[in-house]
Amino acid sequence: KMVVIHDILLERPQLHLERLEDSRATWVFNEEQQDKGKGSTPVIEQMRVDRATVRFIDALTKADMVAKLEDKASADDPRSLKFHVEGKFQAQPLKLSGETASLLLLRNVERSVPLGLKGTLGDTQLAIDGDIEGLVTFEGVNLHYDVRGASLALIGPYFGVPLPGSPKVSRE
Repeated sequence: KMVVIHDILLERPQLHLERLEDSRATWVFNEEQQDKGKGSTPVIEQMRVDRATVRFIDALTKADMVAKLEDKASADDPRSLKFHVEGKFQAQPLKLSGETASLLLLRNVERSVPLGLKGTLGDTQLAIDGDIEGLVTFEGVNLHYDVRGASLALIGPYFGVPLPGSPKVSRE
């Protein structure tokens, strides 16, 4: 039998996710757990989130951040998930605000997902707007970005890429 939930509203949910230095993570309950196919997990057709809080701590990326989420799951708004994130990433202060597709649409890897965000990471200012096709595989990326910071060398580690030192950078 298949369980179908047509509409669910989560009011003020709180989620705490943490990854330790040995890579163990609170969101992995059983390393061998696999989806058993149709009917093994409920199908949720629509989910709305009212004032969610997600705390994420990661020893590997030196992250400690809190995200506030609001998702109206509106068919009229392709960017119905609004978010605000504050904390630290790579031990640097982080502050981001943005919007993207509803949480349930993010699971569809074949669909193009809109993304818009603005904020700061350390002394770097960034703004991104566009679409990502195949969110997991990044099959197609059409993003306009604006990155401003003191040097490329300071920006690279945030994205896991070594970059050379440079004078003040501004890239659109």
